[in-house]
Amino acid sequence: MTKLRLASRQGRGIVFLCLLAISCGKETKQISDSIPPRREPVTSDMEGQLSRQSLECETGLSCPSGVAKIVIVDRGRLKTCTGFLVNALTVATTASCLTESLRLSAEDPTLCQRDLHVFFARSDFLGPARVRCRKLLLVTPLEGKDPVLWRQDLVYVEIEPMARRRALRMDRGGVRDRETLAMWRVERESDEVSFIRRADCQVVLNSYVNPLSTSGFDPNFVISGCDLRPSFQGAPLLSEGGGWVGTYSLPVDPAIIDAVLNRGRMTETLLPVGHASNAACLPSLVDSNTPVRNECNRSLNTVVFDVQRDLQLRNPAVYAGRLRELERLANATRDYLRWKAELVPQPPQNFRIKLVPDCFKNVDAWIGRFGRNPDEDEPYTMELPDWQLTVGHDSGLRLAPYVIQAPMRRLTVRFSPRAVKRQRVSHVTVGGERYPRVGECPTAAP
Repeated sequence: MTKLRLASRQGRGIVFLCLLAISCGKETKQISDSIPPRREPVTSDMEGQLSRQSLECETGLSCPSGVAKIVIVDRGRLKTCTGFLVNALTVATTASCLTESLRLSAEDPTLCQRDLHVFFARSDFLGPARVRCRKLLLVTPLEGKDPVLWRQDLVYVEIEPMARRRALRMDRGGVRDRETLAMWRVERESDEVSFIRRADCQVVLNSYVNPLSTSGFDPNFVISGCDLRPSFQGAPLLSEGGGWVGTYSLPVDPAIIDAVLNRGRMTETLLPVGHASNAACLPSLVDSNTPVRNECNRSLNTVVFDVQRDLQLRNPAVYAGRLRELERLANATRDYLRWKAELVPQPPQNFRIKLVPDCFKNVDAWIGRFGRNPDEDEPYTMELPDWQLTVGHDSGLRLAPYVIQAPMRRLTVRFSPRAVKRQRVSHVTVGGERYPRVGECPTAAP
């Protein structure tokens, strides 16, 4: 009996110990589950690529310290553009540089903070710097895909604070045709290394690719004569005085270039051509409203564009230079008459130059050759090129007269020396066409 009670007590002790062990095990498991496992920090491949990005000023140049390399994460790849400081905490670039998601989510700062990164080069006593986007202050809308129709192509990016660098000054003074502008661009040497380089570009107004840009104060204009790659988007264009007068957007559509070249009417070798936004019509952070100029508010649409291009192609002013050239040829070594060149339309868009007698020049110097009693009719001949003209293009795709053919044409001219001597006026016949009254040139006339 005593042995039985002892065994029973020992059994209850064993059960108690087992239950205690089980409960302790559960508590230990619950505590261990609540503590996350310790992991080593992992750097993503994209952050690795970003950390290796660099920007340097081209050797021998004094680069503006505010020019920046804009790096955008685009579907797992890095896209590079150019940007520049407009104040201590704001970088400007083009809206066309941004991805569509960034443009459409401009009010969401998290996307900008994740996908847009800004790099500055070493400058004077400042070391290289990398700063993040804090938010997009302004993103201008882009209407369609043709830069000609973009009223503004601009982004203002607020960045994290950093050591102060020199910002560019906006100049709303417009541009002039053939004016030389300095482009400061960021050019990639590799996937990681980029350099700031300078190129001189020429302003092209009245261009075939942008007939809406005529005054220098229109929303956009064409530049030519410098390397214009898509990756240079956002590069500032500076005037001789150093003011920011424009921003490079994109090259001209290759389809337009091919169409022009296929016509075979280039008067000069074609240079690279691209589109730029005009600072005269851009909003600033100080003045968010576009300047009040009629040109800034002009209609930009395909209908207006097509009408303006048609008017441009039919404008006789395109041929003014050739007219003056032929007039000089006609008047250089020929006595008696001063000639005026006129355009005669040859449908659909061609012209022929016609010489018309304007007046008798230096009469006293030659009238004595015909004696005291000059004849009533005096014929003489002269040869001039018979220019047939059409529209061509110069190196910047401005309209320029293109000579289709220029055979020499012999003209027979008749007039009355007697009438000129007595009345200082005479009929003149040129190639069978009669001009009844041609007078003496004014004394100052050549």
